[in-house]
Amino acid sequence: MAEFLVYDKDQHLDKYSPASISLMSDNMQLAYNRRYQRGNIIQVREDGYYRQFDNSEEDKNRKGWNRKAFSVISVPIKLKDAEQYVCPVIDTVEINSKSYNTITKKSAYKIRLDLLGVTNKYFKVASLEDAHVEAV
Repeated sequence: MAEFLVYDKDQHLDKYSPASISLMSDNMQLAYNRRYQRGNIIQVREDGYYRQFDNSEEDKNRKGWNRKAFSVISVPIKLKDAEQYVCPVIDTVEINSKSYNTITKKSAYKIRLDLLGVTNKYFKVASLEDAHVEAV
């Protein structure tokens, strides 16, 4: 089993409209694209890493992660297999006529929290497919 630490809050940059994004400088657009977004997989750890209690009666007392910013999704796959979902997107970008390899997205994968129907900050799924992991 593995636990995915998933970003679960809105960013201040999310408020920009597509029109205002197109007016941003190249560097600002890169910063905008590199922001964490709801559903981004931040970290993967072994089952139980973020939880201190297994008793459902004590769910409300769990500590170990910032519940204001993150959710934890428990997925029944090996940690080694889960680690492939924690990586950035690296692309070649051109800034001022020069090419650079840079991180264009902080996370290459996200979990569709809206499809999971997550109501609390810890959620178990029956399979990786049930976690709705998708590439960004």
